[in-house]
Amino acid sequence: MKRIIGSLTLAMCTSAFAAGIVGPVSQYGQLITGKNSSGKGQIYGSCEGVKDGKEVQVRGMSLYWSLIPEAVEYWSAAGVSTMVKDMKIQIVRAAMATGDEYWNSSWEGHKLQGYQNDPDFQKNLMNTVVQAAIDNDIYVIIDWHSHVAHTQTSSAKQFFSEMAQKWGKYDNVIFEVFNEPQDISWDLIKNYANEIVAEIRKYSDNLILVGNHKWDQNPSDAIGSEVSGGNIAYTMHYYANSHCYEGNHSTFRDHNGSTWNEDCEGTKTVKAMNAGLSVFVSEWGTGNSNGKGSPGSNNAGWQTFLNTHKLSWANWSASHFDEGTAAFANGSNKNALQYTASGNLVKGYLSTNPTSYTKCSTTPSTNQSSDSKSSSSVQQQSSSSSAAVSSSSQQQASSSSSVAPASSSAQQSGSCEGQCYDKFSGKCVAYYNGIQASDGSSYAYDNTCKLTIHYDAGNGFFDGPGIAPSSSSAQGNQNPSSSATIPGTQNSSSSTAALKDIASANFNVSVHGKQLQISGANANVDVFDMQGRPMMNLHNVSGTASLASLSNGNYIVRIKAGTKSMVKHITLK
Repeated sequence: MKRIIGSLTLAMCTSAFAAGIVGPVSQYGQLITGKNSSGKGQIYGSCEGVKDGKEVQVRGMSLYWSLIPEAVEYWSAAGVSTMVKDMKIQIVRAAMATGDEYWNSSWEGHKLQGYQNDPDFQKNLMNTVVQAAIDNDIYVIIDWHSHVAHTQTSSAKQFFSEMAQKWGKYDNVIFEVFNEPQDISWDLIKNYANEIVAEIRKYSDNLILVGNHKWDQNPSDAIGSEVSGGNIAYTMHYYANSHCYEGNHSTFRDHNGSTWNEDCEGTKTVKAMNAGLSVFVSEWGTGNSNGKGSPGSNNAGWQTFLNTHKLSWANWSASHFDEGTAAFANGSNKNALQYTASGNLVKGYLSTNPTSYTKCSTTPSTNQSSDSKSSSSVQQQSSSSSAAVSSSSQQQASSSSSVAPASSSAQQSGSCEGQCYDKFSGKCVAYYNGIQASDGSSYAYDNTCKLTIHYDAGNGFFDGPGIAPSSSSAQGNQNPSSSATIPGTQNSSSSTAALKDIASANFNVSVHGKQLQISGANANVDVFDMQGRPMMNLHNVSGTASLASLSNGNYIVRIKAGTKSMVKHITLK
């Protein structure tokens, strides 16, 4: 939050599947950014993909700074589970203190300090909350809760590297790399974010949230100047008595009675979304921006705004700290909640969350521990900020011997520690990133060092079980060394000629600009980048499907209708 009262004004558990819990993560899958048919940025789920009417809005609570007993009480498995049961939360935000913060507080005999002074304790708190979210099948935001993160780059990279390796394989997890930057330039924020995102992308393609100047009131900063790395949304924070959802601050008096000539926070949010950026409200409060104040009448309008634009949110705060925006009253604990005026209001908003969820048919049912996840549900890295990644089109681990695992002789020398050894090129390759050979061939690997796709530029074929067509549609030359081949994928210079009818198939496909046209049957469509990473998944397409959310470039498209399928290279221009 913008200001904090006082002198600082600035276990392993069984998985949700094992417990039989079906929550929002099972229904929606990994959260992904994308654009609707009008080009407006939204958040979607990998289960349905980027489709109009399938925007995902999840709502829940933000934990308070991990520095005081009134907050740390709820940084627990019981605290998260109680909020799921009593408040129907779909997401919890773990706002971890990062610097040298110290509030002269202790919890269960432990002095509470930020990550810089006590990294192990802070990581233990974070790991507890993330595991609790997974066990309850809800989303969780791993939040680097700092106003000066651009001065903490080294620590942040270390933290997010560890978190991404441990938790980045779970669809539940979202990374927030910079909570509420102060009034600093977008260039400073962007440069910092690019470094942290690059570190996370070594291990995970999960949704990443990036802040903006003046305490996340300017998501439009990123228009035309996006952070690199793909699947990135920009945050907007508001406090109902201090910020406005439409118009200009010249006609809105904040909690101090002040007005000024600047667009409302909601106005700047819509501007960013209309420019194609996805926005996430990772923090908001019912009262004043300093944490004080009773819930004001502006809350109803803000809720209408959030629901109209399908904006996901986390309310500040899940604590019984003595301030107006705290949701819980004194006397609450992790097992039994009593509510303040703010908490009752927020609980009322959350009461419209679903009471039950339907497991996505493409979501793998696996018994996951905190450190392992079936490769069938590992999301591969997206190379486009507007790309949709689908659980149903995940790259499966292959039995190929093209790469050597960490225990191979090539890696025992230490030259490929933490990476995969690629026999095709003799190079070390980071998980998911793949490599591009000098002849244009490319290779990509999963986190077990198994080949997920091989593109042979010289012979014009692709292989890798993630995109293998059915044998009924196989044509052309085949790769004799692979049982999973995609023949006939030579380049075409024209997107309109790139897809041709398949003899004996019962459907016709063509591409015009960024419109995919399918006639003759309903079909499922999977789009992959040239390294085999899933970019978009569409179900039961008949007629025209938009590929507008994909940036210009080369892609592989797989179309399946009944027992027939085809795979071709296309170029979007």
